[in-house]
Amino acid sequence: MSKILSDTELHELLEEIAARGCAEVNQLLVDIDNGADVPEIAHLNDVTQQQVIYELRKIMKVYDSCEVEPE
Repeated sequence: MSKILSDTELHELLEEIAARGCAEVNQLLVDIDNGADVPEIAHLNDVTQQQVIYELRKIMKVYDSCEVEPE
């Protein structure tokens, strides 16, 4: 079932994801851009997923110098 987050839950999820560091967050965003299912947000409805993605991109703009390591 898709879930809608309260503001507090959204903030906590963003904090949890951001705590992994910029390289992992950037990789998560690359995975999303490539159409991968991302477990961290899979339980959310589409609107809430987009909100999380938007907020993560906004946060990561601060860390433009941090890039994803090629595999």
